[in-house]
Amino acid sequence: MKFYNGYGGFSDDGKEYIISNHPTPAPWCNVISNPNFGTLVTESGGGFTWVGNSRECKLTEWNNDPILDYKSEVITISSGEFSFNPMDKARVHHGFGYTTFIKDNDEVLSTCTVFVPLKGTKKLVVIDITNHSNTTRTFDISYNITPVMGVNHKQNARHLSYSLLDNMAVYTNNYNPEFWDKLMYITPHKSVEIPKDESRSIVLELGIADKTEDITLSTITQASNELSKVKDFWNDATTKNNFKTGDDYIDNMLPWLVYQVISCRLYARTGFYQCGGAYGFRDQLQDCAAVCDIIPHYARQHILRCCRHQFTEGDVQHWWHPSLTDRDVDNGVRTKFTDDRLWLVYATCEYIKKTGDITILDEGEPYIQDSPLAQGEYERYNTPHLSDEKSTVFEHCKRAIDATLNFGEHGLPLIGSGDWNDGFSSIGLGGKGESVWLGFFLHYCIEQFLPYCNKQHLGVEESKVVAGYQAIMDKLKISLNTNAWDGEWFLRAFFDNGTPLGSHNNDECKIDAISQSWAVISGVGDNDKCHKAIESLEKYLVDEDVGIIKLLSPSFDKGNLKPGYIKGYVPGVRENGGQYTHASAWALFAMHKLGKHARARELFKMLMPNYHSIDKENADIYKVEPYVVVADIYSNNMHNGMGGWSWYTGAAGWLYEFARLISEGGAD
Repeated sequence: MKFYNGYGGFSDDGKEYIISNHPTPAPWCNVISNPNFGTLVTESGGGFTWVGNSRECKLTEWNNDPILDYKSEVITISSGEFSFNPMDKARVHHGFGYTTFIKDNDEVLSTCTVFVPLKGTKKLVVIDITNHSNTTRTFDISYNITPVMGVNHKQNARHLSYSLLDNMAVYTNNYNPEFWDKLMYITPHKSVEIPKDESRSIVLELGIADKTEDITLSTITQASNELSKVKDFWNDATTKNNFKTGDDYIDNMLPWLVYQVISCRLYARTGFYQCGGAYGFRDQLQDCAAVCDIIPHYARQHILRCCRHQFTEGDVQHWWHPSLTDRDVDNGVRTKFTDDRLWLVYATCEYIKKTGDITILDEGEPYIQDSPLAQGEYERYNTPHLSDEKSTVFEHCKRAIDATLNFGEHGLPLIGSGDWNDGFSSIGLGGKGESVWLGFFLHYCIEQFLPYCNKQHLGVEESKVVAGYQAIMDKLKISLNTNAWDGEWFLRAFFDNGTPLGSHNNDECKIDAISQSWAVISGVGDNDKCHKAIESLEKYLVDEDVGIIKLLSPSFDKGNLKPGYIKGYVPGVRENGGQYTHASAWALFAMHKLGKHARARELFKMLMPNYHSIDKENADIYKVEPYVVVADIYSNNMHNGMGGWSWYTGAAGWLYEFARLISEGGAD
């Protein structure tokens, strides 16, 4: 195995992560999904299954207890006096789209493969049993679950109805609006007689259907064919670009980054530590932008989907829950976050750049409509209604930009109830707080969008609109380089009362990474200022002993600043002074753009999960999976170097983008 760390390592071809030593420091899971159905399975057989929405529409129970690794689905193989779980303490092969458990109990060898077909709403478990005993045996295989058909078992258990139909167990939940017309079915039991030294295969199935006539249980031949299709799909997806950086630590991870983005971030929208289910407006747009040339049809459809979640005023649902029911609009939250809408512009421009499909700008999509947030109302979760107004994607993007052109006394865009950092939720609640980072990002998005502001889309308004946007960019550039410069780095924000954040005068959060990075990425920062800013980022935020790039420093703790709920995090954890890997990736782009190519590569390698689990000692500190990127790594003294919130992070897409940039033939 490659990069073996005492618990496991990659297969020679890098397509599997093999776990041979138990227990791992924390659950090491696989997120297996198609766009409509999925399952999460840990190395000990824990996890859960869902349909459509991994939070609202669970089929079996989710529990993120890393100590117990609660099992809501348990398979048992019994024969005579012995009984065992084929997934417990087995040799585990996590692959792209499947996980295989291999267990040898002297007299019985079992191989258990869990996967989700590319289409449909079911998961299959193929079990191969080899009888090494000295006699013919009958093996009873049972599949027991903690059923949910909703958000959790406790809320739904009393509403579940159960019946047996032929060789299936069928559940209904008529009290849940998502499931009132659905059936959940499972193969609860099978028996097979196996002569000595021979093997037999059986298939267990868990799925959802509209009616019993739609349920067709898979044969072993059909299951094998479906598994082959799954492997072929992921092999194509993870190798489609097939670029190399020349560093084995990085190149070994590139297929896994693609798999993490598509299977987890786009399809499943869940992980062991967060069962999200919802679409985040900014989140999945960034993910799509990273892999839109790999799955262009899905990326195109998602951009259109996001247009349908934009209000007529130009702002958007910060997140929304997709439904199993056929409804025009989705339940979601309207907020005063100011960056969400701009990611529609960013992702659309990236999609056109990578696919060449400019026709997307002319696709028409409706808006949603609801009463604006009142004064003192910062968010509202409800169901808006569909507007009669319909516009092209170009107009949706333009409206997103225009809705963000609200500036404060320093000439910077208002931060509202947060920008990219949701934890900065109190900086601008009074309506005057400004975001430095958003200024750089806004400038970048307008500049990317300008080439499409032509007569085809604007008619006689072309020159007026272009001149107006150019004037805004010119003013922003001046404001950012004067009012947002702190002497050695760029500020992060201004509070409602004008107090700067991210300044050398602050006791906490003297410097924040993303202002420095985007000053460079956007091309807006003056050259000398950008070099100083990145030097400061390296000096204050890069900790090579721990192997992290912090989001900000020092952490918020007991100081007087009240930036928002970020202060509720323990110092050095998540956004509050730990590594927030999403932002760390942006630092790499900035260094590379400034010509610090070798340094950017060094830090890129440092961000790789297998680098943090290079041996057993490091794996025990890092704890989480060595084959997928984590959202954050702690700098807190009690948990220094510990990974948190694995799988479900937008950092995977950004790191893949950076690998694309520095690969052979990559360009700035």
